Amino acid sequence: MSGAGEAYLGLRVRTGRALALAIGGDRAEPTAIARAEVELGDPKHPDSRQPFHLLLDTELGRGEARAERAANQARRAGGRALDAFVRDALGRRRLQAVAVVANSNTPPERIGNLHMRAHALEGWLFREICERLGDRVGIEPVTYLVGEIAALQGPALAEVLRRLGAGFGRPWNRDWKLAASAAWMQMRE
Repeated sequence: MSGAGEAYLGLRVRTGRALALAIGGDRAEPTAIARAEVELGDPKHPDSRQPFHLLLDTELGRGEARAERAANQARRAGGRALDAFVRDALGRRRLQAVAVVANSNTPPERIGNLHMRAHALEGWLFREICERLGDRVGIEPVTYLVGEIAALQGPALAEVLRRLGAGFGRPWNRDWKLAASAAWMQMRE
């Protein structure tokens, strides 16, 4: 894509991936630029998609070292994949904002169940990978929780999402709408 102008990025964090989309235009009439499901794990290292599940492997006490190694593989692979999305999707457009949508702010150490804690640690890892994109492009990322965006739903946002959905096409489910809402919220009025 080679068009000039501004772009706003929305990232919906999921386990091992991010739904990434870029919108342009203005707040009254945003336009669809590009979107992709970006793999944040390393395909050569399947454990990097759920690295903290390795903590459940207590055999020989190797779980922690294996989990950290897999998390670092995800950090490297996810960073490269998000950088490639931005480069390929935006062309000459200037990135103005990076908005990340995450599930929770609950510190993983407050979760007693080890399996649920592994999921929480992975949520924080993939959120961190998305937020670091902002650091690499010199933009302070803004992170929203799913509930914060859901609370903003109203007729104006519903119409914006309807138009963006028509521009992006299917699928246009809740996660894509969350990413689009977060990007749209960063546009100036």
